[in-house]
Amino acid sequence: MMMKVAVIDEDFKILEELKEALLEGSQFDVTLFSSYEDAIEKLANEDFDILITELIFSNHDGVELIEFVRKTLQSQMLITVFTNVDDNYSQVAVFDSGADDYFVKPINARLLRSKLVALTRRLNYCNQSDIKEVGDILIDNDRFIVIRNDNKIELQKKEFEIVDLLASHPDKIFTREEIKKNIWGGFDGVRNRTIDVHIRKLRAKLGDDFIQTIKGVGYRI
Repeated sequence: MMMKVAVIDEDFKILEELKEALLEGSQFDVTLFSSYEDAIEKLANEDFDILITELIFSNHDGVELIEFVRKTLQSQMLITVFTNVDDNYSQVAVFDSGADDYFVKPINARLLRSKLVALTRRLNYCNQSDIKEVGDILIDNDRFIVIRNDNKIELQKKEFEIVDLLASHPDKIFTREEIKKNIWGGFDGVRNRTIDVHIRKLRAKLGDDFIQTIKGVGYRI
C-alpha cells in the first residue's frame, strides 16, 4: 500500500536526499516542504500517513508542529523528527508532544528509510482493531489483553506486541532478530537478553506452555 509522506525541512539538500531515498521501492508518495507555513496549510487540508520534520525552523519549532497535528488536527499519522538537535530535553519534549521517533542528523537517508519502514511495520502490529483467535487464546488488540481459559490477562505494551507478532503466524519460528526488528524497529540498544526477559514474563502470565523455545533458533506459539 502506498503511504503518503510529508517531509518538512528548510534545508533543500536534506529534502532532496530524503525524497530520493524514500522513493526507492515506490512504497512512499513524498511531498516536500521547505516552508513551515506551507506545510501547516497542506497538513490541515490533506491526509498524510507519515510526517518527517526538522525540530528547528526560522520562526517556529517542531514541538509546536507536532502539537498542531496531534491536538488540532487530531491526526494519528506517524511522526518522525529528523534534526540536528541532540539533547535529552528536546527528545523528551518531542515524545511528550506525541512523536513516534527521533533521529539525529547526520544519518544516511537510506538508513532512515529502512528505520521508517521498520517503525511503520511495528506500529501496524499495535494498531489493529480486531480480536484474533489462536488455539485456546483470544488476542484483543483494542485493550492490549489476552483471554485464555476465560481469564483476561493484561499485558505491558511490548509484551502484547510480542504475543501479537508470534500469533500473526502460528507455528512459525521467529528468531530474536525478527522479534527485535518488528517490535523495536531494529534498535541497536535491544539485546537478546531483553527479548528473553519479555518471553519469561509472558510465560509467567500466560503459562509455560504458551510460547515454545526452539533451541538455537527462536520462539513460536
